[in-house]
Amino acid sequence: MQSKNKFYSLIGLLFLSSCANNFHSIMRKGGPGADKKNPVFFIPEKILGKSEIYFTVEIPKGSRDKYELRTATGQIINDRRLCPRKIPGTHQIIEQFPSNYGISPGRFSQDGDPIDMVVLGGDEKYRSMVEKNQVTPQIVRIIGIMKMSGCDKGPCLNDKEWFQDWKVLAIDPSDKIYANVFSYLDLKPTILKQLTLFWSNYKGYKTGKDGKPYPITRVTGYLTEKQATLFLQKFKIVDRQKEFMSCAQYFQKLLFNKNTLAHFDYPKPDKKFVHCLNQIWFPPFFMSRYNYDFFMEYSAYQLIRIKLKHLVKFDNALSYMHHLKNQNSPHYRFVSYDSPSPGTGNAIFEWVKTKNRNRGCNENKTQQHYSKRPLVDHEYE
Repeated sequence: MQSKNKFYSLIGLLFLSSCANNFHSIMRKGGPGADKKNPVFFIPEKILGKSEIYFTVEIPKGSRDKYELRTATGQIINDRRLCPRKIPGTHQIIEQFPSNYGISPGRFSQDGDPIDMVVLGGDEKYRSMVEKNQVTPQIVRIIGIMKMSGCDKGPCLNDKEWFQDWKVLAIDPSDKIYANVFSYLDLKPTILKQLTLFWSNYKGYKTGKDGKPYPITRVTGYLTEKQATLFLQKFKIVDRQKEFMSCAQYFQKLLFNKNTLAHFDYPKPDKKFVHCLNQIWFPPFFMSRYNYDFFMEYSAYQLIRIKLKHLVKFDNALSYMHHLKNQNSPHYRFVSYDSPSPGTGNAIFEWVKTKNRNRGCNENKTQQHYSKRPLVDHEYE
């Protein structure tokens, strides 16, 4: 038995070694993913001045489309379209982003989310980037923090029920309008009022037991640029290349052990795999249909275990996903995207959590992403 185990271990090491060599070969030859810098992680090698930070746009000012950069692929996709929402008790309508919005590349919080940023100025530049799907990091100047918070379940009736979702507030110094703005206090009150109004209402409301509408986002104020600098120290810079290689090798290791996995319920969820699933997209690995099928089944198994907390076996995970797709409660499904809008770019396949994005929408208006965009289950082209 010992010699048999040694034999399989040797085969495994040779297999992983071959995978690593193939990976390096593909990267050298300019294969899929070789020369493309993921804008979620890519930080240019330029020394920044005081209060400067890199900004990667996702949504340009004036847009009704909610674009997102997918962490694993670096591609920008049209996640959904905002529907016009009337603010309860007023005649005001929320329907388009009042500023540029995006992330600071390469900086992540402990839960893996990048820094969210709201940037004023440079509107035409950022609109062109998104339309052409040529998003690159830009240097902007930090002027403060927008103290935003969210409410997951709602209605949230006290401060303890809200979670922190602060946004770094910045200006694009290339825009002459904001050239002399160094603090949020230098902005016109009307600009701050517009930002507060949008971010406090853009996701709609939830009706409480008393029949009244309660917001699920809110802005409670602003902080100075010095406080923003302290806030940014909580975020870490990720070594993308090291993480990429680690996840690529881990995928291959799991594939090699597929026969064992199929008949074994792990005592603990495989959090490393889910981290890789959310952070890394390894194109050469998915060129194989066999690799792809295994990856999707194992992904379903882990997401159900970790996120939905259901006891399922590896060999029926996809069946359970199919069972969930007709349920009304939020669940994970395999989604096909085009980038940046349907029919105009490369397909992206990944598991996402569906949510009701139609809260507060006028029934006669365009419904949001998950009501209209196609959801597919375990399809491969």
